[in-house]
Amino acid sequence: MDIPVTTISLIALEDQAKTKFTYLYGTYAFKCMAFVLCNATATSQRRMMTIFYDMMEEFIEELYSEKVLSRFRVNDAKPRTTPLTNHFKLSKEQSPKTAEERDQMALVPYASAVSSLMYAMVCTRPDIAHAVGVDSIYMANPGKEHWKAVKWLLRYLRGTSSTSLCFGKGNVTLQGFVDADLGGDVDSSKSTSGYIYTIGGTAVSWMSRLMKSVSLSSTEAEYVAIAEARKEMIWLADYLEELGKKQNTPRTEK
Repeated sequence: MDIPVTTISLIALEDQAKTKFTYLYGTYAFKCMAFVLCNATATSQRRMMTIFYDMMEEFIEELYSEKVLSRFRVNDAKPRTTPLTNHFKLSKEQSPKTAEERDQMALVPYASAVSSLMYAMVCTRPDIAHAVGVDSIYMANPGKEHWKAVKWLLRYLRGTSSTSLCFGKGNVTLQGFVDADLGGDVDSSKSTSGYIYTIGGTAVSWMSRLMKSVSLSSTEAEYVAIAEARKEMIWLADYLEELGKKQNTPRTEK
């Protein structure tokens, strides 16, 4: 038996988003929306629910960022405009070398902060992927300079807490971008590669990490990065084809 769209809409409101909606707009607004849904056509209901969940998604993302900032006491700090700057030359040499230094850093919630940032990066924040990747290298034995880099990233998150991924009804076209440096890691001389794929102009897949081997030239580093990005492109193109959105000429640009 088919369930009326109105019933599905109200169930969805009750079970998934009522608390968040009333927190943001108030109980009266929720009751008004429920009333409108009950008296709207099926097409109007679907459009309204799409708008509603877009609003909730953006609100949840911002709420998570604010929770992280409050937890690490940077919600009132001056925002930064970049997730990581060139003046941070991080290496294992900056890790604690004495028992006293290690005891001091044991009081710093470094791993917890990086884990929180990593969750945001994996879900909706491709712009912090590189910075989180760099900071995560030193989770086993972080030093003061490493912690400064994490706090810098948290302050960047404060200035961009309302940033979110927005999906529209444009063309479902898969497009990718890839790049790599040469020997960017001070300790291992390994290069960092990264890619990002968009559909209709919005990011859907991204990655930034150290390569498994040392590249002897920038050309080699670029080829390794392109090979990794190509694997992801093939998977995404096959997935879109299963959804009936076959890509004629998927592109990966450097």
